[in-house]
Amino acid sequence: MTTTQEPSGATTAGPRIAPVPAADRVGAVRERLNSLLPAGVVFSDATPDRNLPCTVVKHPAVFEPWAMLGARLREGLLPRRDRELVTLRVATLVGSPYEWAHHSRHAAAAGIGPDEMDAVRRGPDAGFDAATAAKLRAVDEIYADQRISGGTWELLQAEYDERQLIELIMLVGFYSMTGWLLNSVGIEIDPWLAEQD
Repeated sequence: MTTTQEPSGATTAGPRIAPVPAADRVGAVRERLNSLLPAGVVFSDATPDRNLPCTVVKHPAVFEPWAMLGARLREGLLPRRDRELVTLRVATLVGSPYEWAHHSRHAAAAGIGPDEMDAVRRGPDAGFDAATAAKLRAVDEIYADQRISGGTWELLQAEYDERQLIELIMLVGFYSMTGWLLNSVGIEIDPWLAEQD
């Protein structure tokens, strides 16, 4: 029996809701999973990162808007580097090892090195320039106060247009919600991802 590490250090005996087994990923389930992928790419059980979508797909009415919002945010108006820094900060605050493992690879591809990722864990005052610190501080303020402060908003507004500001807040919400699901359900980090740590 496998165990899932919880952020508190406790473990659960496997996921509370198991992903759809490979043998059952057919018909409508496979079509929904394919909807996560770029045009022309077909879902394969050999493709990494299966545990999260193969769990959420058990609720089709929720899966489709969840997948669509995730895709829109991944292809959104925020610079890739900013998006990954913010997502890593969310992963830190929500306590999601799965999100951290997944997005640390996206962050590396966006040019964010290990030292900077470590600084994200420490927070906005860990040596970032004012603009980057404001983006991380926005995450912290949303978690602490349910809103971004006036001073942080002014710094963000100097760089982002209205659509990007909306997207930033939605990004924090989306990855927080996904982190809560990952943690509460005990969705296991995919073996290919865990082996690379």
